[in-house]
Amino acid sequence: MSSHHFVKEGQEPALLIVDPVAVDHVEALLEWAPLVVVLHTAVHEVILRGTKVDVVIAPSADADLLRQQLLDQSPIEIIPSAQGQELVAALRYLDQKGQRAVNIVASEPREIFEQAVPFAGNLRITVVDGHQKWSLVDSRYRKWMPANQTLHIVKTNEHQRISYEGLQGGDTVFSTAAAGMATLSGNGLFWIGESL
Repeated sequence: MSSHHFVKEGQEPALLIVDPVAVDHVEALLEWAPLVVVLHTAVHEVILRGTKVDVVIAPSADADLLRQQLLDQSPIEIIPSAQGQELVAALRYLDQKGQRAVNIVASEPREIFEQAVPFAGNLRITVVDGHQKWSLVDSRYRKWMPANQTLHIVKTNEHQRISYEGLQGGDTVFSTAAAGMATLSGNGLFWIGESL
């Protein structure tokens, strides 16, 4: 029996590579041939690893030079951005393209968190750093978990309250004592980190 998967464009999560630190985890994310967006600082290393890049986000001053350097990678789209605003430009691009979800590969996920929150209304956002997978959750997270699993929480507001069931722990680190449903609820968006 053959298996065919039909996925409409924009349904599978896009892949946004901020830096190639978690390259081991990129292969699984490429399984459904997502739209691959790369920040200019990582593009050469990503291409050397054999990943086909669709879009590069680069500061406006570097866009023309990058376009010349990547001629052999055509078709590739270069999106100019303000210096230091490449991540926001990438998320804005994905939002405008109608993407519903994005997996971001970055070595410093906490640097991504604040800039990503404004896009949470239109994009399901996950950040992979090679050790953990961080998901931006809108007020409630519920999942069956085996015993002795740890979840890390990063609040988007210092006054945010997080309640929990099926977990033990404290303010930012929770664990399961036994296998079962784990629930975290908060007043607003928060990030949950799970070990890979």
